[in-house]
Amino acid sequence: MKGTLKSDRGRILLAYDGTPSARRALQRAAMIHREGDEVAVIHVVEPGEDHNGHLDEARRLLTERGIDAFSIGVTGNPARSICVTAERDGYDTIVVGRRNMGDRGLMLLGSVAARVVSGAACDVVVVA
Repeated sequence: MKGTLKSDRGRILLAYDGTPSARRALQRAAMIHREGDEVAVIHVVEPGEDHNGHLDEARRLLTERGIDAFSIGVTGNPARSICVTAERDGYDTIVVGRRNMGDRGLMLLGSVAARVVSGAACDVVVVA
C-alpha cells in the first residue's frame, strides 16, 4: 500500500474579528493547539476598511496563552477569503465563531461560518 507520511504538526487558521464569538473561537483554538502546531489569525475586511487592531489583539491574547501566531490581513469576501487562504497555505483546521454581525448588520450562523463549512477543503471547528 502506497501512502504519504503526515506530519504530526497541525496548522490552525483562526478567523478573528474581535466579536464575542471570535473570542470564544480564539479560546477554542488555544485549547486544541498542541506543542509544535502552527497558528495563524486571519481577519477579513471589505475594501476601504482597516483591520482596527483585531490582528494585534488576537496575537496578544494567544501570546498570553503561550502560543506564537502570525497574522494574515485580507480584503474581500470573508468566507471565500478564509477558505482560499486555508487551502492555498495548507491549513488542516479552520476555527471560526458561529455568530457575527456582518453583511450590513444582518445576524449570520452565521452565514460566514456556514459558508466556511460548505466551502472549506479541511476540517472546520465552529464555536458557539
